[in-house]
Amino acid sequence: GGKDEVRDQVDAAIAANDLRWAVEMASWLVQCETDAAGRADAGEPEDRARLATAIRTIGQRTTSANIRNWCLTRALELDGLLDLRRFRTHRISEGAALAVAPTESVKALRVVYDISAAAPGVSELIWMFGEGATVGMIQRNGVAVATDGTGDAPTISLSHQTWAMLLGGKLSLSEALASGDVVASDADFTRAFLAAFDIAGFHA
Repeated sequence: GGKDEVRDQVDAAIAANDLRWAVEMASWLVQCETDAAGRADAGEPEDRARLATAIRTIGQRTTSANIRNWCLTRALELDGLLDLRRFRTHRISEGAALAVAPTESVKALRVVYDISAAAPGVSELIWMFGEGATVGMIQRNGVAVATDGTGDAPTISLSHQTWAMLLGGKLSLSEALASGDVVASDADFTRAFLAAFDIAGFHA
């Protein structure tokens, strides 16, 4: 029935104290448009206010501290009083990357794999760290899988420090390749391979 019909249903649900249905319907109004970052989280101010009202009411009534925290925080964001964009960016601090073996942080990339940005088919990249550690990663069938790095695949050579700076956003892949801090057997392949991971330093 269109947005106006959905708005009427949201208002009626809130008035009838049917908050779960109000949240369901109001969420569609907000998610039917994308924001400047490309997230399905825009909508008209009046629709965001409807969703905030329903969520805030749930937060005020729940006995669960976790649910209350999430509801009130999300309501503040919908009201435009809280900016949560930085929490939606995958970041690994340089210090955290240096605190573990570089092979472990390579393996952790599988949780920030973005299949929509991956090249089709099967591909593998091998990291060779100056400290003697070697590890690989295969992209196949929509997942990224760590390997021991002994295969016959394109390689990149770099130090643990350089890798930590890449993960932490202190250094971009383009800068590292240009300066020689990262030596790739196939630079174009390396860029395409790493573009499938949601790490800002890999995309610059």
